[in-house]
Amino acid sequence: MKIFNFKNKAKSVLSITKQTLIAYKDERAYFHGAAIAYYALFSLFPLLYLFLSIFSRFIDHYKVEAIIKYILTDKIGLSNISEIMNLISKYNFSNHNLWYEILSFIILIFISSSFLMSLRRSINEYFGMNIKLKRKSDTFSQKSLSRIFTIVFIGAVGALIIFLYLFQSICFSWLSNYLSSTDIIQTYTSYILDWSLSLLTNYLIFLFVFKFMHDAFVSWKVASMGALVTSFLLFVGQLLIKFYLTNYFFLGSAGIAGSLFVFLTWVHFSCQIIFIGAKFCSIYADRVNIPIQFKS
Repeated sequence: MKIFNFKNKAKSVLSITKQTLIAYKDERAYFHGAAIAYYALFSLFPLLYLFLSIFSRFIDHYKVEAIIKYILTDKIGLSNISEIMNLISKYNFSNHNLWYEILSFIILIFISSSFLMSLRRSINEYFGMNIKLKRKSDTFSQKSLSRIFTIVFIGAVGALIIFLYLFQSICFSWLSNYLSSTDIIQTYTSYILDWSLSLLTNYLIFLFVFKFMHDAFVSWKVASMGALVTSFLLFVGQLLIKFYLTNYFFLGSAGIAGSLFVFLTWVHFSCQIIFIGAKFCSIYADRVNIPIQFKS
């Protein structure tokens, strides 16, 4: 009986995997990825400024810069970030008057939310909402609410990244106090901790994305399963992407221009994995009889 159930589950997994890949292939994945990468590039510096401006008020400015360096080098695979960090460090967040700061903040938020709005439109299409959305004309208030929602999302992701980074730093400090720096146990424990926190971060972000970052009703069960699959695929995929960009991408060492090309490539290929996860959500929802429905 157990063997029979295992065979049925294996067939079900293979079937949904095949259906997901076929459906993904039929969509305009590379066009969506290119659009999001384009918006992400223009949003990069405003996002970094916002990240520093907001969170430097709560924790040390240099600690926030260290987190940015960690993301750009360890997670994305940029080898030369000195020029990027120099541009960011030239901006002084404490010496401007209040009205100038508020105006700058509003402008930066408007620019930095563009790529998340693009991601929202792409997920709508992968959920099958694009045809229904064409029949619906968004009002100014609805568009404003969507932008406010993306701003909240940016803040939540930033807070999550900082919290997990600080937690990871505390754990690494504890390991170094109790274990020798050359101890193989510390080395492997550090790797496991780093990977586990990366998977947890991915899962929480995609749970939020698949539940809220679109114009459809998605159950928590479907969003959770989609986030679980996507977080694992993205974790493995980004390790491979980082390895390629670090070792074989010929523009990787070409100064700030090369770093921006690396960033574009990283976003584009990461988006392909996210789109596979979104299409999996759509198919899985139909399989478990909890279909994704349009918000009327």
